[in-house]
Amino acid sequence: MDKGELTGAVYIDLRKAFDTIDHGRLLSKLPCYGIRGRELTWLENYLFGRKQFVVFDSATSEGHTVLTGVPQGSVLGPPLIVLLINDIDLQMQNCQILLYADDTVVYTSDKSCEAIESNLNSEHTNLARWFSNNKLVLNLKKGKTEFVLFGASKKLRKSPKVQVKINEIPINEAESYEYLGVELDKSLNYNSHIDRTVKKASAKAKLLSRIRQNVSPYVAEKIYKVMIESTLGYCGNLFLGISNSTANRFQQIQDRAINIVYGTNVTLNRWCSIRNVRKLHCVQEVFKCLNGLVPNQFNGIF
Repeated sequence: MDKGELTGAVYIDLRKAFDTIDHGRLLSKLPCYGIRGRELTWLENYLFGRKQFVVFDSATSEGHTVLTGVPQGSVLGPPLIVLLINDIDLQMQNCQILLYADDTVVYTSDKSCEAIESNLNSEHTNLARWFSNNKLVLNLKKGKTEFVLFGASKKLRKSPKVQVKINEIPINEAESYEYLGVELDKSLNYNSHIDRTVKKASAKAKLLSRIRQNVSPYVAEKIYKVMIESTLGYCGNLFLGISNSTANRFQQIQDRAINIVYGTNVTLNRWCSIRNVRKLHCVQEVFKCLNGLVPNQFNGIF
């Protein structure tokens, strides 16, 4: 955006990714990552022959063998998905890709909408073939797999419509998309995300006020840290440059939480303000970047 370019991003959703992983396909890739011999056999035994059944009262259903998928909620589930789809970036020729477990984003930047459309559509032909070969099913329904064109508001108003397709199916163009808990709008002003965050944190503060009389100040403060501060501070690095009026919306919720926890209008210096919580998170990330403790994409920023 700073270069006057537009960025087209397609957020790809997989239909029941954890439940549809093909065991044979996954195991065939593991030796490429150094998993061989006894460890490979152990994982094979872990995946094959698993059975599931239902228990209701004293009755137990007949067990059925699980033919695909990895157990959701398990420690091994997300890493196994990563190992299965990690080679998808080899399909990229004209675009870039971001992967986080089964959350996949394909994006490209250019000053021309025509170039963005061409690059994404040509790339999606290869991606659709890769997903099919790996027995993963794309969820192309509206609200699942969606396209967002990012850019400065003025440039977006003058831009022609971009038509992105996967398997000849048009992908819905959205005004925003929630990715990893952050709502990204077309102009990246984060207004909708901030509104939603304030609303969510305010609702949690109401819940805290309802249970406050049943817990000690110590427990109430712990609940605040887990439920409210974590909501207000999530991905705080993105909001270091927000206006004072917007920052005050966050701070008012924290001030309200202090009053709920301690039952009076007090100011506690030992409570770090939400603005300072964001600054602390930013400093921690800078430290990681300077000391090589981040993914390669972030190396060399400073």
